[in-house]
Amino acid sequence: FYYLWQNYTHKVTDLVVSAYNEVYGSTGNTRNVKTDGIQKVHLWGGSDDEDVYSGITYNMMTREDVTEVLPPTLYNIQLWDSSNGSVAPTLMAKGYDVVLSNVDYVYLDAGNAGTFNAGGIWCQPYHEWSHMYEYLTDVHCAWNLTAELSTHILGSETVVWSEMIDSMNIEQKIWPRTAGLAE
Repeated sequence: FYYLWQNYTHKVTDLVVSAYNEVYGSTGNTRNVKTDGIQKVHLWGGSDDEDVYSGITYNMMTREDVTEVLPPTLYNIQLWDSSNGSVAPTLMAKGYDVVLSNVDYVYLDAGNAGTFNAGGIWCQPYHEWSHMYEYLTDVHCAWNLTAELSTHILGSETVVWSEMIDSMNIEQKIWPRTAGLAE
């Protein structure tokens, strides 16, 4: 599985770089060298989901060879995991720029009734706007980030999935919480 992921990712990276060079002019770029003209590919990465029983890692961002497959010069990573135990500090230390979407701060579905189980959705409690307002300060302190590592945080994004959202409740789900994060 890991070989297939690596092979597929290398081929797709080469296609993206080739398409970029075709549109914006050839730079002779390979996936190992970033030129000034090329933009980074933005890639979503999940949480640290290793199955302790099987040894299977479902999140490729936690693999030791991630920089060989996804060179930090060509990829930004958006992380959807918990701030406690996040893979973000490890990826930033490897040179990745990241966008944070930690579920314990910016997951807007939190606080809903249970979708599949009684008693509420898995990410309880509801995240108030004031909780999001302190988000980046909290993770800087919790992760004990140096000034250099802090430069790798591009920002954050609130996330909301649509399984319990429609035109009747979308506004109350995203506002004012998203504004709290923006501030």
